[in-house]
Amino acid sequence: MLTGNTIQLRTVREGDLDRLYAFHEAIKNRGAYFPTGVMAEPVFKRRFRKQVSGKTARACC
Repeated sequence: MLTGNTIQLRTVREGDLDRLYAFHEAIKNRGAYFPTGVMAEPVFKRRFRKQVSGKTARACC
């Protein structure tokens, strides 16, 4: 986890997926250079699970 004076950043957890998907599909909140495509929720969650299951624990940096 990265901690600053006003923010904490951590990896995405499976419990975050519903809220994260809500942000993903809110196109009006995206900036000018962010892609406007939206993937279906089952695909979004499947991709997350596939990425998590394919990773092995390793030290960063």
